[in-house]
Amino acid sequence: MRAQFWALPFGSCWLLVSFSLLFAAWASASAPASIAARRPHIVFFLADDVGWSNVGWNNDRLITPHMNNLVKEGVLLQRHYAYKFCSPSRSSLLSGRLPIHVNQENSATEQRFAGIPLGMTLWPEKLQALGYRTHQVGKWHVGMATPAHVPTGRGFDSSLTYFNFGEDHYTQIRGGAALSTNTGQACKGVDLWKNDRPAYGLNGTYGGFLFTRESLNVIEQHNVSEPLLLFVAWQNNHPPLQVPRAYIERYPPGERTIINGMTTFLDEAIGNVTAALMRRGMWNDTLVIFCGDNGGYIGSGGDSSPLRGGKFSDFEGGVRVPAFVAGGFVPPQRRGTAVDGYIHLADWYPTLTRLASASGAMRACHGDPRAVAAGLPGLDGVDAWGLIVGEEESARKEVPLSILPPAAARLWPPRTAAYRDPNYFV
Repeated sequence: MRAQFWALPFGSCWLLVSFSLLFAAWASASAPASIAARRPHIVFFLADDVGWSNVGWNNDRLITPHMNNLVKEGVLLQRHYAYKFCSPSRSSLLSGRLPIHVNQENSATEQRFAGIPLGMTLWPEKLQALGYRTHQVGKWHVGMATPAHVPTGRGFDSSLTYFNFGEDHYTQIRGGAALSTNTGQACKGVDLWKNDRPAYGLNGTYGGFLFTRESLNVIEQHNVSEPLLLFVAWQNNHPPLQVPRAYIERYPPGERTIINGMTTFLDEAIGNVTAALMRRGMWNDTLVIFCGDNGGYIGSGGDSSPLRGGKFSDFEGGVRVPAFVAGGFVPPQRRGTAVDGYIHLADWYPTLTRLASASGAMRACHGDPRAVAAGLPGLDGVDAWGLIVGEEESARKEVPLSILPPAAARLWPPRTAAYRDPNYFV
């Protein structure tokens, strides 16, 4: 199905020959065949508050033809786990740590210790050092206290981002749903940043248009001879529930028409990005990853049924998220399949750094000496590529979900912890 292309408003406004052959043969033998030959372009789509049944392949009432087609041509990840809400999931994904070892709080992003400790090396930094051109688009929510905390300080060549948990989709006024309950000034002000400064003049347009346009610009301007990392953290479907009316009108009247329209917008945005990759001749060498950051936000249109619970819950509906991989880099024999082995957000760190090193021989890519020197926890992630391409069972046999202390000023709730393995949820 053809992607829809939008007219987008701008807002207000890479004798020695024998050694080489031997090395190449060794590198190929030491790595799975599926990653020995080439390095992929990596496009990572992270959706916000998208529940198990907020996507078309789990709910046929949703209009998501582009993502449905990617699922049919890719590998469906049936047991992909995240944290139960925003910032810890993003911290886990980018740092390769379980949330219990990096961040379990949705602290105000500007606080000095909010998000990911600077002593931890993020996988975009690893890819940047390996010669990738790296670009971040959309929500950040893992720290902004200093220039070293923002995307361009953490491994991205460019960034169009907002820092906090949510904001108005049209005005980019910080606070999102918090604006309806906070009458002070703490949650007010435009939250939109381009590289190392405020994105003056870009606000005032539906955020999904802004982030799609930026993603297309990155692809159109990319030198296709170099590997690309494009990390797009969509605003959809985070409150406030907003989307252009044309998307709402594609559904019959009902209780979820707005959020369903937001999902359809997300689908068309992803369709436009994948179409751009095809136009540039990059698709056959691209690995697309899609996943959610937590379960659906029950009470705000989120739908994690038939799973129990939703966002803010350690039950399956809060932490088991829709996910798939697709693109020409996926081995042909794996396309149209599904895997049931455990994958956690933290597992993308070793998975992607291994793929980015091509031969799988660059072991320096997989550890984090900087964190060790700082006395911080090491990586928790496990390489999931063997599972995805059908060469191995999942290396992850359990998923520690959360360990939360009592609230500081009261005795309730008490310290809680949650854990999942194939037989138990405790």
